[in-house]
Amino acid sequence: ADADLFIVDDGAGGTNRKTTAARIKTYVGGGITVADIWRLSASFTGDADPIASNWERTDDSTFGYIGSGMSESSGIFTFPSTGIYRVAFTFAIYSANSSGEDRGPSAKIRVSSDSGSNYDDVAQTHNFVTTISSNYTHNQGTTNTFVDVTNASNFRVKFSVDVINANTST
Repeated sequence: ADADLFIVDDGAGGTNRKTTAARIKTYVGGGITVADIWRLSASFTGDADPIASNWERTDDSTFGYIGSGMSESSGIFTFPSTGIYRVAFTFAIYSANSSGEDRGPSAKIRVSSDSGSNYDDVAQTHNFVTTISSNYTHNQGTTNTFVDVTNASNFRVKFSVDVINANTST
């Protein structure tokens, strides 16, 4: 039992073979190579495309990211390398006590494969918020997608929020 070898069934009638860890990695993939979380440090009111300010990488004491992580400039995120990425966007909205309701706020993940010249809406979620009594009311939604980044120099992702009531805050 060598720590550098694995015993596997080669599928040919139950024959067992020894193989190295490097060969197993070739067949099953290398695992997660990039993982990162960003958040807004302040709320805003109204629409935003993209959400261009107050982004920060999560800095809680228990957070750690994998790989070099994403880069962000004015709300446009770039990918550090090629690969398949799961991109998720959770937005929390609220209505102040005198703001009324918003029956159609939406959050979108928008992806560009041409260095940001054109963006496609690849995922979105819709929500609803209404004022109850004299309190703030909150709601949230999450949307996510997979992005196959075939050229890290050209792919971009941004997040947008559309509201009907201009007083709705994210």
